[in-house]
Amino acid sequence: MGQWIKLNKHEIRAKREVIRNLLKMDKSVYATFSKMDDYIPSFSTSVIVVGDSSIKTAGKQFVALMKKLEAEEHYYKYSQMLTILQKYDCRLREIVEYRCFMNSNFENMVYKFYLDRRQIAYYFNNACLIIAYLDNNIKFTITDYYNYYRRNHTLNYALQEVVRLLLNEARMKNTDTTKIFNFLTAELNRCKQEDTNEFINSIYRISYRYPEINLKISKKKYRKANENQSKGEIIIKQNI
Repeated sequence: MGQWIKLNKHEIRAKREVIRNLLKMDKSVYATFSKMDDYIPSFSTSVIVVGDSSIKTAGKQFVALMKKLEAEEHYYKYSQMLTILQKYDCRLREIVEYRCFMNSNFENMVYKFYLDRRQIAYYFNNACLIIAYLDNNIKFTITDYYNYYRRNHTLNYALQEVVRLLLNEARMKNTDTTKIFNFLTAELNRCKQEDTNEFINSIYRISYRYPEINLKISKKKYRKANENQSKGEIIIKQNI
């Protein structure tokens, strides 16, 4: 079951922006554009329009058409994100749809999902932050998502969840796993010395669970001058 994680200001801003975009997506689905039944599908430069009223009508139709195309583009983009969210955890997509599209309150969702309010809020926050990462127009990175998990979970759990998200994104977009490798390498470099062993053990678990990432760990030994103790440098490699 999910544990409650209090959102910081940066995460709250990202969550609110996601909710606004989800509500906008919902409106774009059910928008009727009743005044657009006769909108112009294409405009020809050879047509000469006579009269101010005709010009105004064509202008309104063009603006309405642009709004419709923009709404369709927004809907398509967020549909892809919801598909990735479903691959990551189908329950998260259900919670988002009930909360944003069906305007369901937490009390009704408690009976629907057999979870308490705190658990539903936890999963809803997770879903919003995942979408915030997937939306390039929102300033929320995969490192932000990782830091969110690290505040109340073990390092291993946080790494596993981030890798799972990145892998589902790669599968959905039909891209390679370089982004996963870059993330793990960057976090290893930032890792505290006392957390290094736990981090390496997590990498071993990830490489075993997801062999398609092709991760390998090597330790480069060297000796510093005037020191008798051997030093080591952990290196993550990827076979492509």
